Amino acid sequence: PGLTAEIKYQYERQESNTRNLQDTASYAARNLINSFSQVDGSTGLVNYVVPLGSILNLSNSYTESNNIRGQLNFNKSWSKHSVSAILGAESRQIKNKSDQNIVYGFNNDLIPTSPVDFVNPYTDYASGYSDYVPNGLSFSETLNRFVSFYGNTAYTYKEKYTFSASARKDASNLFGVNTNDKWNPFGSAGVAWNISKEKFYNVSSLPYLKIRASYGISGNVDQTK
Repeated sequence: PGLTAEIKYQYERQESNTRNLQDTASYAARNLINSFSQVDGSTGLVNYVVPLGSILNLSNSYTESNNIRGQLNFNKSWSKHSVSAILGAESRQIKNKSDQNIVYGFNNDLIPTSPVDFVNPYTDYASGYSDYVPNGLSFSETLNRFVSFYGNTAYTYKEKYTFSASARKDASNLFGVNTNDKWNPFGSAGVAWNISKEKFYNVSSLPYLKIRASYGISGNVDQTK
């Protein structure tokens, strides 16, 4: 009696598709086209390394996560005593993908594209320095997995005095993390005093008053390392 079990599963999927069109008349397009224009001093002819037309920036991102948790719950009260506790395990996986691309010489009506030389450097018309046409091409993908085991319990006497404790152990597959850091234990202990249940307490303007104190350690995963 007092023991229950539960399993929870959560699935999440997010997609984002961004399309940013910089028209031929926009400053960004004109500046880039002009900067990489190569002028023949003898003939005055202009070679447009960045072709005339609009610049289309495409960006796509995708996130998918799966989370499953199994947990046991225990709650029981008798006489002047009360006990509540949970024990469970959780597994989570998060997958992120993204890609970006730039299309030059884009015409929104005809949908053509023009080839661009991203390999060779060209002299910037304004500064005189050599530079590469930005290709804006990028791909990224991450897959992170987390596993957790946890439990906590609390004992209350006369609905006044509570003693609690918790323990947790987390792990992840983050690349580069030291072996000793892949499984991190966390724990805490606490006490609480429900003063408003005491006979001497009689403050109508503050009908409920409880003092709590706890000590423990916790942490978050630093995914930048």
